[in-house]
Amino acid sequence: VVDCTLPGFRAPTARFGGRLDLRRSTIGGDGQHALELVHADIAGALRLDGARLIAPGRMAVDAGGLVMRGGVFCEDGFVAEGEVSFPGAELPGGLWMRGARITVGSPDAFAFQGDMLKASTVRLSRGFTTDGRIRLRSVRIEDLLTFDDAELLGSGTSLMCVGMQAGALDLRFRYRPAGGVNLRTAHADRIQDHPSTWPTTLGLDGLTYGWLGDTAPSRREDVENRLAWLRHQPVYVPQPYEQLASHYRRCGHEDEARRVLLVRERSRRATLGPAGRAWGWLLDSTVGYGYRPWIAGIWLALLTLIGSLVFAGHNPVANT
Repeated sequence: VVDCTLPGFRAPTARFGGRLDLRRSTIGGDGQHALELVHADIAGALRLDGARLIAPGRMAVDAGGLVMRGGVFCEDGFVAEGEVSFPGAELPGGLWMRGARITVGSPDAFAFQGDMLKASTVRLSRGFTTDGRIRLRSVRIEDLLTFDDAELLGSGTSLMCVGMQAGALDLRFRYRPAGGVNLRTAHADRIQDHPSTWPTTLGLDGLTYGWLGDTAPSRREDVENRLAWLRHQPVYVPQPYEQLASHYRRCGHEDEARRVLLVRERSRRATLGPAGRAWGWLLDSTVGYGYRPWIAGIWLALLTLIGSLVFAGHNPVANT
């Protein structure tokens, strides 16, 4: 079915002994979903390179529960007019959508859904573009989940990866996403990103990582960038600060870790009542919340100097 025009391709629960090749084909929805492979089993690869799947307001690809032996390839000019959906799919050969374009006609609509997806890699990168939202809750990606050079135009939450598990996560988008990025309770062994494309709103509570890419040549600039990164959260939560400090400590950067924990306490102080803020200000001014103990030494030296000056100017009067 290469280079064909079809009114639709619907094969739910079907079993394919080899690959399914739909390269450069145009598949219409005909009032329904364009490509339906719900709970299908494909022994080889699914080739959709250069294909056009047209189902406005419906699903261009409905592949919930799809089981693959090979990869899913949607590259070389692949276009989907309608939602692309792979919830619960098993893709040991990966999902390759470099340069693909998904249009759903509304920034509030979901363009790609892959909740509970399991794959070796997911490449929504190198010019991947969508005008809707992406949802990847609780996915399990063995190697790389990448949005490198991707353009995400969905509003609200452009990218939701709550509970995601990945070997590596690349968030170096082409432009800043139109909406927020939610990474709550996610984990990646490695994360690469860039300050120029950080979204306005970030959900970082519960996010853990083994390694975090540098944002600047100097450690001082990097830690200030990362503190700005944490301020993209809508509300203060302590865990992202503790995770960042742990990262710096693993890298042997104790000063940067202490800086992060100090800012954590200052951010917490802003959430307290007047009495709590006053007490926090006192702790900050005297000992830097314990992360700058040398401040106490300065206060001690200053008080000693003042006492010495006071007593030096005092002339005792002899008793008669």
